[in-house]
Amino acid sequence: CQAIRNLPNGSIVPILMVTGLGDEDSAVRAFDAGATDFITKPINWVMLGQRVRYVLRANNAFKDLQKSKERLAQAQHIAKLGHWEYNLTENTFHFSGEACRILNVDPHQSDDVNLEIFFKALHQDDLDNVKAVVEKAVRERNAYDIQYRLVLPDNSERFIFNQAEILTDADGMPKLMMGTVQDISRQKEAENQARYLTFYDQLTGLANQLLFTDRIE
Repeated sequence: CQAIRNLPNGSIVPILMVTGLGDEDSAVRAFDAGATDFITKPINWVMLGQRVRYVLRANNAFKDLQKSKERLAQAQHIAKLGHWEYNLTENTFHFSGEACRILNVDPHQSDDVNLEIFFKALHQDDLDNVKAVVEKAVRERNAYDIQYRLVLPDNSERFIFNQAEILTDADGMPKLMMGTVQDISRQKEAENQARYLTFYDQLTGLANQLLFTDRIE
């Protein structure tokens, strides 16, 4: 059983163990070794058939789930869109793989990220506004969306679009904040380029009549 689990793709192979050992310790050892299900002799053939069919259905559902997760991850990568959760009680984050990339979070250390660490990565000119928006959302249990800049280790900036909503417990107290994060740096660059082409002469780089008129107005 352990050897099968150690093979490439062995983790998704359904293993039904049939044995004459019916004691509790043997069952625990079987599951610890990676068994999907455990059935003892003498064999009830009707029951065995039902258990096999159940194991196969469960395995197919697991494979479908894995495919969906892979497709979602690929779609998020293409869209530069990730999702995250913030536990308000424990002050801890959970990030998707793409969210880790966008926010420059080490996937192996993502469980150690809290709100204070997250705020440290924000551009100082955006920090107070982001804090105010988040605090208001928690206080009023409202959804929010906001744009801000993230400062990377090389001092370059990444523009982020963040959307989130607040989930409450049975008593109506804020419990979880969950949302999406998107890298909109290219869109911002395109907007700046479009603005430059609109208001500045392409040959000289000097302000044109449109910018002059805009400032006069």
